[in-house]
Amino acid sequence: MKKKLVVFDVSNISEADLLRRSNSLADSLDKHAAELPNVEPTATELRAKASILSSKRVQVENLKAQIAELDQQIEIETDQLKDDIKSIGSYTESVVNKTNNWSLVQALGFRFKESASTNSELGVPLNLHFGEIEHTSGKLKVLFKPVDNANSYGIVFAYGDTPPTEWSQQAIKVLASSRKNYLSFDSGKRVWARVKAYGPNNTESDWSDVATRIVP
Repeated sequence: MKKKLVVFDVSNISEADLLRRSNSLADSLDKHAAELPNVEPTATELRAKASILSSKRVQVENLKAQIAELDQQIEIETDQLKDDIKSIGSYTESVVNKTNNWSLVQALGFRFKESASTNSELGVPLNLHFGEIEHTSGKLKVLFKPVDNANSYGIVFAYGDTPPTEWSQQAIKVLASSRKNYLSFDSGKRVWARVKAYGPNNTESDWSDVATRIVP
């Protein structure tokens, strides 16, 4: 007669289900003790192991609750310490500005706030070039690398064989950023262009290198 295999179903069982299964199995072993006289572990041993596991789980959950409470207390006390240092710093600031005892700031481990730099020299926009817009004529993408601290950009362009570097006066069109600039040009003509950056305190960069192409 072919042997039958018993499926245990414990490989992927959860801890809670394992405890229920163990206690339920122990009860069943008690009911069928006469049929399974030499079973190991016994029902009593199975219940004891399940009880130990359950007890340790309770300990773990209690410890987690304590850790969460301690973390909350640490967060509160950290904020209080920061506020205390700010309070001492503010008082020190008041004293040194009245007494001119500037060395007191460093002695307490503080430092003076650096004045905002008025040097707003801007870099020149780089890699100026035109890009085509798919299935579109009479319009081009104007592309270049953004400049640090730039608030906006100016572009000057014209058609023909003379690049802007040789123009004395040209109208400047302002661009809000270095991205998504789609400008209309005369289709079929060669356009020349250059850009500059505008920054804080009325600063502006030098002109970029010139870019040119025939407008589709």
